[in-house]
Amino acid sequence: LDVANAKVATAATSQGDVLLGILELSKIEERLLAYRRRRTSFVAEMNRLIARPAETPIHRTSQISVGVPTISAMEGFQLALRSQPEIHAAQLRTKATCWGIEVARLSRRPVVALSANYASTDDNRPASSVVRVGEDPWSIGLQFSMPLWREKYDALRDEATWKHLAAHGSVEDLEDSYQAHILDLITEARRAAATASLYQDTIMPQARQTLEADQQSYSTGAVEFDRVVQGYRNLLTLELGYLQAVGDLGIAVVQLERAAGAEIPVSKSTATP
Repeated sequence: LDVANAKVATAATSQGDVLLGILELSKIEERLLAYRRRRTSFVAEMNRLIARPAETPIHRTSQISVGVPTISAMEGFQLALRSQPEIHAAQLRTKATCWGIEVARLSRRPVVALSANYASTDDNRPASSVVRVGEDPWSIGLQFSMPLWREKYDALRDEATWKHLAAHGSVEDLEDSYQAHILDLITEARRAAATASLYQDTIMPQARQTLEADQQSYSTGAVEFDRVVQGYRNLLTLELGYLQAVGDLGIAVVQLERAAGAEIPVSKSTATP
């Protein structure tokens, strides 16, 4: 805009270049307002998740450092088998069904129950042919239960076995699900890291060089103002894509730690300017 104003002052260009630049800045300001509004919503949601008032400020940072996972998918899955509470709970439920099979097996055995009773009484009661009036009665009982219906106990055993097999199958399905989920997250993290590196090392430096060259060419009248604006817009879009890739990497790492149930090792961090 400074160059455009200078060229307008010398009648080297029209006022339209200045107006076009102001319009472009207004569009950028509009996008910034939308991003600030979204940030307010995100801050409120984060505060809600950690049980804080929605207006609690979250400090801004000029640099975001995110590491790349260094473990393989199988190592992440083994870590989940050791640390993931959901897998442990499913395994405990499977072990509990083993006791159901044992209970069904023991239900076939005869049951013998021996009981003894004693009561302290006085002679203020009617006469009885069983005990003497005035004496403290006591009794001994013996109960014997014999299982007769084989089909009934076979059904109990089969039911307990099916429950155990179903629980065991649920554990296997859960483990397969976590294994696939961890592989997907590691792949996503590496994809985001590669994308961020590509933006940072190749795409954005080239875009900055192109913009600087166009700015210099515009000052000499070699290119139109529209090309400078387009280069500036492209650079902002590329920077936004870079930040999005870094954000995707951070989200993938956090989700991977949640899936594994423990902290995972990461490599050298990727920092945003």
